[in-house]
Amino acid sequence: MGVGMRSLKEYLEKEGFIIQPTVGSSMEPLLHSHQSLVRIERVEGELPKNSVPLYVRPSGQYVLHRIVKVRKKDYLIVGDNRVLLEKVPKEWVIGVMTAYAADGILWHMTEDSEYLAYVEGYTRHFWLRHYVKWCRAFPGRVIRKLRCIAGKLKHGEHIS
Repeated sequence: MGVGMRSLKEYLEKEGFIIQPTVGSSMEPLLHSHQSLVRIERVEGELPKNSVPLYVRPSGQYVLHRIVKVRKKDYLIVGDNRVLLEKVPKEWVIGVMTAYAADGILWHMTEDSEYLAYVEGYTRHFWLRHYVKWCRAFPGRVIRKLRCIAGKLKHGEHIS
């Protein structure tokens, strides 16, 4: 982890920022597991839409995903490579990504025009990706339900 025995939250509170490698595929194509580095800074106040906060789930799992909607008490958050939204209470958020090194060498700030163009494209197509994934899953659900009904009819079971 690079922070020793202290938790990331404790480290951020004391030092103000941390640089960490990413783990997992949920933020692809922007960040790649074990290949990208992120600079996370301590959170000051409410974060705007499209920010990428680091938050801690009650299980203790650290997650770095994008805010798609800011609400009064929470954020709706999703990974760039995911479609299911997660409701994240604001008190779970411990930091926010301010820079990343996608290739491990060249750092990009979250204010850079290249990054902002990526975010614009991502947010424009998120709902389309969500719809396409739902449409792909929907026929399978219908087929499974029809097979279940057919099985019950075959065995003379009551269908409710």
